[in-house]
Amino acid sequence: MYKDILSLLALKGAYDFDTKRNLENARTNDKDHTFPKSEFGSDKYINSILNITWMSRDTNRKIKRYKRPSQYVKQFIADRYGDNEAEFLEVLDTHFINKKAYEYMLNDDFDRFIGERENELILKIKELIGISEPIQTQTLITPNKPFSNKLAMWQSIE
Repeated sequence: MYKDILSLLALKGAYDFDTKRNLENARTNDKDHTFPKSEFGSDKYINSILNITWMSRDTNRKIKRYKRPSQYVKQFIADRYGDNEAEFLEVLDTHFINKKAYEYMLNDDFDRFIGERENELILKIKELIGISEPIQTQTLITPNKPFSNKLAMWQSIE
């Protein structure tokens, strides 16, 4: 499943968060944590494929220095995108990170980010295999879906 998700990212044509360049040659790029392990490593799901994406080596080093998504995202938007948030959102979309997931990055909300990215990837997989029924909001809590469980609880509370 790990390699499958990374392949989906490559097929979508993921762009580097910082340089905005296409990450065409996966062998010369890093695959690493969106929420850096150094800061969020206490979470048991930190190494989930839902927290991994392609990035250039230089971008990866910058992310590790900033430690939190809220820090590096704001810096990238200011330095590389001329404060154009919409342009950065287009780059995030190539990583299956939608606007909601982006907002969770800005709030350093790891659990909700993972849940939202899981939904985006499931939608893409369903599209690729030809499943067309709409995704229903989960209300059943099951032991084998910890991210969806948390998301369902938060959606109910909201």
